[in-house]
Amino acid sequence: QIPRILLSGDMVSLDKEAFFRRVSRLYNAWENDNGELFQGADAFVSAVGQDEDVTYAKSTALQAWLFGYELPDTVTVFCKSEIAVLSSKKKNEFLKPVSEVSQDGIPQVKLLLRNKDDKNSENFKQLFAAVRSSGEGKKLGMFLKEKLSSPFLDQWNEALKTESFGEVEVGPGFAYVMAPKDEIELTLIKV
Repeated sequence: QIPRILLSGDMVSLDKEAFFRRVSRLYNAWENDNGELFQGADAFVSAVGQDEDVTYAKSTALQAWLFGYELPDTVTVFCKSEIAVLSSKKKNEFLKPVSEVSQDGIPQVKLLLRNKDDKNSENFKQLFAAVRSSGEGKKLGMFLKEKLSSPFLDQWNEALKTESFGEVEVGPGFAYVMAPKDEIELTLIKV
């Protein structure tokens, strides 16, 4: 039971228990934050591109921590009432098990399928609406120092510029939440 990524044939599967345990830790820290860790963010966004020159990014570290796997060209928005993930069909299939289950105190995971025909404009509108309905809907927590790139992320960044969210740095908050290691992580570190 050591690996978080479970292989079955050619399929990789998500460890739902680890996901819900970790997302619960994230939401508990956010809910109990006095503004120091998450700068009063009403929602968070983690956007991962396909930049192979970047060796470390908090966005990819967050994905690995939550999903046990890196999901390039994926935007994840953490809101008070939902976790929205915009990704490809294959990645959505990977994430489907956590979208079909709800747990107390953890928002439902909503999967959005990327749409190249409209350059994801309808999907981006849904993500922005989710941010506006989260808390006061004004402050968007981001990893501001990250400059990840891909054609998809360029579309996301251009769409984000049209919105009037205040952007706040949430890297330290996520680092604080991800720092304590659970039993499985400690075992993997030893290996």
